[in-house]
Amino acid sequence: MAADVDAPTSSPQDVAALALGGVESGAYEVPPDDLSQRVKAGLATGIETLHPQLVK
Repeated sequence: MAADVDAPTSSPQDVAALALGGVESGAYEVPPDDLSQRVKAGLATGIETLHPQLVK
């Protein structure tokens, strides 16, 4: 699916290992890569963390 994407991608093995680890630990969500993990973490902290310029 990412053959034409000119950007870093996760290997299918890495994604599968993360998914299995999530299933084993009972996780409801398993972000498949570093970027997804950072976005999820940022969303959990609130928009001010992602966009500090909004803080007055």
